[in-house]
Amino acid sequence: MEYLKPIEELEQKAARLEKYIYALITVLAVLIIFLPSEIRKGSPLIVQSKNGAMLADSSSWNDSNARFEQFANAYLASRFSWTPENLSQKKSDMRALLSPQAFSKLDQSFTAYDSLAVQQKARSYYILEDFTSLNTHQKMELTVTRVLRIKNSALATPLHITLNYAEAEVSDANPYGLIVNAIDESAI
Repeated sequence: MEYLKPIEELEQKAARLEKYIYALITVLAVLIIFLPSEIRKGSPLIVQSKNGAMLADSSSWNDSNARFEQFANAYLASRFSWTPENLSQKKSDMRALLSPQAFSKLDQSFTAYDSLAVQQKARSYYILEDFTSLNTHQKMELTVTRVLRIKNSALATPLHITLNYAEAEVSDANPYGLIVNAIDESAI
């Protein structure tokens, strides 16, 4: 009984197949139109941030604002966010982010921080208030409030920091591929 009208059945299958072919052609057309632009944008990249993780474009990572802001936060965390227990670790973290000349200029401040941390149980943290990256001049402008807490009192100092940077090798200690060559810190 199934084969009483074989031509009608073949026509129905041909019509269904034709719909599938049109759907496939539509999908291919959409891919041909949108895929090149998506490939140029780059695939998303998950990078670590202070609140967990964030998404960045991998193809434009060298010029992305996220790269520079994450680097600035890494610098500020190693410079201004310390406790007596982790100060030596912060110093080694900072060594990976700075050129030897820039690090030698900050070495005295780490000695002062170390004596404050050991003798008076001081600790420090920072608040990043403004961030500007001037890629053409390889500069970052930061407005930061550094808080130094000694016993039951705290001293907040607003600072304007200019970081002159250069490209560097990417490593585990410096995943951003930037290194600070010169630092200018001034109280506001």
